[in-house]
Amino acid sequence: MDKICTKRQTGGAGNNLVYPSYPNAVIWAPNVPVVGQNEFAEGFKKYLIEDGKRPKTIESYVGDVGGFLGYIRENGTDFAGDLKRFQITSYKNHLVERGYEMATINKKINSLQSFNHWLVDMGLTEEIVVDLRKDRVKVASGSEKQVEVYPEKQLEKLLFYMGGEKVSARDRA
Repeated sequence: MDKICTKRQTGGAGNNLVYPSYPNAVIWAPNVPVVGQNEFAEGFKKYLIEDGKRPKTIESYVGDVGGFLGYIRENGTDFAGDLKRFQITSYKNHLVERGYEMATINKKINSLQSFNHWLVDMGLTEEIVVDLRKDRVKVASGSEKQVEVYPEKQLEKLLFYMGGEKVSARDRA
C-alpha cells in the first residue's frame, strides 16, 4: 500500500493530499473543503483488501465505519479524517442508548479500531484514539444469562424476614 502522499497547492485555500493509491480521492488538509465520506470508506476498504482480510470481514468493517461516519454527519460534523476520542465515546453511548447488543457494539468498536489504524497509517490523524480496553462494553462474569428479579412484594417480605430474630447474624450477612 502506498503510504506516501504528495501535496498539491489549491490556489491559496490550502493543500489537498493526493495518495497515489487513490487517484480519485483528495483527502483533507487545513483550509480545504472536506472530502466526501465515500472516499474514506473506499480507501479503508482498499486497505483491508490489501491487508488480506476476508470479504465478509471487509463488508462488516466498511459497513460499521459507514454507520459511524453517518452518525458523525447526523450530528452536523463533516468528518475530515482526524478521528477524536469524544467521537468514539459519543458513538458508543449512542449505540448503547439505541439498545444494541453488547457483542454488536464490541464488533463495531473493533471495526473503528482498524479504521483508526488506517487513518494513522495514512497520516490523517496522529494518534490511536480507540482503546479496546476502555471502549468495549464489558460483560460481568456470570451475567450473560437472563437475571430473575423478585417482585416488589416478595422482596419486601424477604427483607422483613431477614430483619427478624429467627435469622442468625451469619445468614443475615
